[in-house]
Amino acid sequence: MKVSYEGYRETLSKLSRMYRSAYRQDGHKAAQPWREMMRQVRADYPEYGDRYTREALGFPPKKEAA
Repeated sequence: MKVSYEGYRETLSKLSRMYRSAYRQDGHKAAQPWREMMRQVRADYPEYGDRYTREALGFPPKKEAA
């Protein structure tokens, strides 16, 4: 099932929160499954990766080819 870009961002945000929480509470080994899920989401939607990175770093959006 295809998710929208907003869904992609929301999913990564939730997984990131869960990863940080698990890491704080139980350390690296407990947090590893959350990190693997984040990697899988990124791998499933490579078309969103560049846009997400540009936004996170504060760069302007890429111009669409005419």
